[in-house]
Amino acid sequence: MVVGPIPRELRLDHGPRLTQAEYERRISALNASSPAMPTRAEEEILREAEMSLLIDYHLGVAFPEERRARVLQEHRKLSRSLVWRLLASVVTHPRHPSDGVARAQVRSFSRLLSDAELASLFDLTLEDVARLK
Repeated sequence: MVVGPIPRELRLDHGPRLTQAEYERRISALNASSPAMPTRAEEEILREAEMSLLIDYHLGVAFPEERRARVLQEHRKLSRSLVWRLLASVVTHPRHPSDGVARAQVRSFSRLLSDAELASLFDLTLEDVARLK
């Protein structure tokens, strides 16, 4: 797969980003070090660490700490209701149930991130972000 230059409107200034190889290596190490049957608290810590790595990979390792904390807090809230959102999406969007989940994520994070940051974080185009808002 050939990756072209990042479009100007999606260039963010949050420092260097993790490479795909580094991201995958860190995710693998994180999951390998977690218990086979984690408690709810351990599961939340794991999901938060994964989201933090996703931020480092898509937005940059220098993403501001206070904004990172708010994004992680919002991610925690969304994670708790993910099963219900997916079930509701199966009913409301039977052919594309993930659309409802994607819409919920974009709407929740749009209060904290710019459209360019949302597009970068979720691998979307700016048009997709506008449609999902």
